[in-house]
Amino acid sequence: MTATSKFTALARLEIKILAGFIVVLLLLLAEGTFAYRTTMRVAEAADSSAHTREATTRVRETALVSLLGALAVACGVFTALFRGIRREMLARGSSESDLREANRFLDSLIENLPVMIALKDADSLRYVRVNRTVEQLFGRSRAQLIGRNVYDFLPAEAADAVSASDREALKCDGVVDNQEHHVHTATLGLRIFHTMKLPIRDPVGRPQYVLSISTDITERKLAEQAIQELNSALLSKAEQLTASNRDLESFSYSVSHDLRAPLRAIDGFAQMLEEDYGGRLDAEGMRYLGVIRTNTKRLGTLIDDLLEFSRLGRLPLSAQEINVESLVREVVAEALEGHPAAPLVAIGPLPPVWGDRTLLRQVWTNLIANAIKYSGKAAEPRIEVSGRQEAAENVYWVRDNGVGFDMEYANKLFGVFQRLHRADEFSGTGVGLAIVQRVVARHGGRVWADGKVDGGAMFSFSLPAQVTDG
Repeated sequence: MTATSKFTALARLEIKILAGFIVVLLLLLAEGTFAYRTTMRVAEAADSSAHTREATTRVRETALVSLLGALAVACGVFTALFRGIRREMLARGSSESDLREANRFLDSLIENLPVMIALKDADSLRYVRVNRTVEQLFGRSRAQLIGRNVYDFLPAEAADAVSASDREALKCDGVVDNQEHHVHTATLGLRIFHTMKLPIRDPVGRPQYVLSISTDITERKLAEQAIQELNSALLSKAEQLTASNRDLESFSYSVSHDLRAPLRAIDGFAQMLEEDYGGRLDAEGMRYLGVIRTNTKRLGTLIDDLLEFSRLGRLPLSAQEINVESLVREVVAEALEGHPAAPLVAIGPLPPVWGDRTLLRQVWTNLIANAIKYSGKAAEPRIEVSGRQEAAENVYWVRDNGVGFDMEYANKLFGVFQRLHRADEFSGTGVGLAIVQRVVARHGGRVWADGKVDGGAMFSFSLPAQVTDG
């Protein structure tokens, strides 16, 4: 019986009850009227004495009051019952309207969801309801699907799998979750679905239907496969790059180490010539020897820097909490020792950090030495060393008022042998900032620089709160 037919039956029943009440009320009124008239006739037939007339009057009044009271009570009950029935009928009419609106909303929701929703009979596994997405993917109208099962439009093997899943869902109390299965659709070909099934039971708990909700995850799976392939390719490239860097570091170490012996020989023989045969050489010959010794020493320093750079890539990190302010003060004191024109160095807040103290000392040494070197020609050389603590990292910087650099070439600063100034202007090998970049990167940080020609420079780097060996 539908909700509308149930409502109509209830309304008819209430009308019948109301009609019965009116009939009973009329009977009571008729009986009261008859009793009143009978009392009046008896009173009229009695003795007409004053005492009797008075008693008769009281009887008439009592009978009349009783009749009127009965009428008032009956009217009150009738009015209350009528109003209650009317309210009940209006409320049920409103509930019926709300129920119809809720059903329309649910029907629209099921129809327009971008997932396959199907309801099958628990005994025959035939479709009793499907939504629009099922029609679109299977290329069949609702009329072609309702009353049929999957064997009517799927290959036998695929239909067996679907039916087995339906039977499993009917035996379970919860949801049967098939996270990935393949289905041949009429409109899109082979697709991958994620399907969940659950039984719909009747009031006594027996399975009446099986509900199936399927989501097309083909695009997501294809994207996941593409990401996996890309990750595999990137991992392979990273392994190749790591191997190449390892070979390059080994080569650099071997070459640098093997060059030290002939360099020492060149410098040694040049020194012997200078000491033993200096008197036989003219000024130009002595200048040549000086150039030879100067360049061999410079090349020796370069080799030492290359060996240090190579060594930094092989050393494991020994992380500990570092008092950065104490470390910087040590480095500044050593850098200014014996310096003829010491610049003014202002040390600001330097929050502590976790890292390898030896390697980070090298970072500060190189940055502060560069600041002293490149601000040496300023009238009043000044250097500022400071830092700040941010959410997940600490940022530090070294600022000077020296010669600065052109920001157009800032990307070359941290490469090996990359220099923005001539050797006759400022000494150096072009490895110091490369060492800074490598150490900071191994700590999981980053390095950058800002500068202006003749306007000074600021070199900054960040370090995370916790570090891992990179």
